[in-house]
Amino acid sequence: MEDFTYPGAAQILNERGILLKKGDGHLVLTDCVTGGDFIEVRSRNRSPFCFRATGPTGYVTLELSEAFLVFSDSTHTTVANYTVGGVSDSATIEPGGATGIGEGSTPGSSAVLLELRAS
Repeated sequence: MEDFTYPGAAQILNERGILLKKGDGHLVLTDCVTGGDFIEVRSRNRSPFCFRATGPTGYVTLELSEAFLVFSDSTHTTVANYTVGGVSDSATIEPGGATGIGEGSTPGSSAVLLELRAS
């Protein structure tokens, strides 16, 4: 029975500092390469993280602290669900767009990205 646990999550956490929890297999962590068409997440004190959408829809649950910016790829609308200071919020990013998350909403707090959904 499929439990949707993200494959290789412990190794990714150890090597890259991002906790990937579950997903449907349609948002896959990949290397960010110049000119690539990816969903990209930026967080403080880390290199960007990129996800390749392999279908018309997809999701991944994760835990990434100090997230501040999400870019959508050119074909999907991306929804980023996150918390700031324990308060849940979300942002919708249109295809090819970018949206800041968490910055300035609560002084001294940063966002913890919890989920990405592409459609």
